[in-house]
Amino acid sequence: MKNPSRLSTQQIERLVIALGLDEETRANLYTLTKKLAPAPTASRLRRSPEVAVLQLHIDSQSLPACYFDYCCDVVITNRPYRDLFGRAPFHLGAMPLDNGMRYIFLHPSAPRQLGGGDPHLFREGWLMPALAYYLGLLQRRPNDRKLLALEEEIKALPRIRLAYEETPEWIVQKGDMHVDSSPRSLVDPRTGKLTRMHLITESHPGHPDLTHVTYVPSPLAP
Repeated sequence: MKNPSRLSTQQIERLVIALGLDEETRANLYTLTKKLAPAPTASRLRRSPEVAVLQLHIDSQSLPACYFDYCCDVVITNRPYRDLFGRAPFHLGAMPLDNGMRYIFLHPSAPRQLGGGDPHLFREGWLMPALAYYLGLLQRRPNDRKLLALEEEIKALPRIRLAYEETPEWIVQKGDMHVDSSPRSLVDPRTGKLTRMHLITESHPGHPDLTHVTYVPSPLAP
């Protein structure tokens, strides 16, 4: 490789696939070529040996859990998580087992499950924190095509667009964390009852674009 800096991103990715490189070696290859490595896709992450081990980890948990990537594409889930979110009516591009953020923003049934049909519980517990998280992503990745495409979809929905326009002020008042320790209300389809759960998130040191979230029932749940 006489002049690796001349390789395009597409050529580098073809090399990564052909050689079966892991994420660390992939990152080193991008460093060698003096290019910024794009975030690995959810499908690519699923094929990595490390994620196979993470699947074993969450499969051992009795609580709903998943790993998602930087744009909330769901990478892996366990059975309790699929039981919790797998019954949503089909809505193209907004299914909770595919992308939690798109589910919150775009699925017409999301307010019924997330907040039990209470507009305030949905807005404050789910919609506004997710919009704040999305704005943070957009600031860090202003040229990301997936995030920019989602912005267009948000702006096409009047209810979500209005909340999006109010998000900067909401962040000033509440902070921009997508997930905190406060319990959130949602309907558990396994029981049909409104419950409250804490969303506990953990980053993964080996995969900075991966986040592990576990849904923990609140002891104060009704």
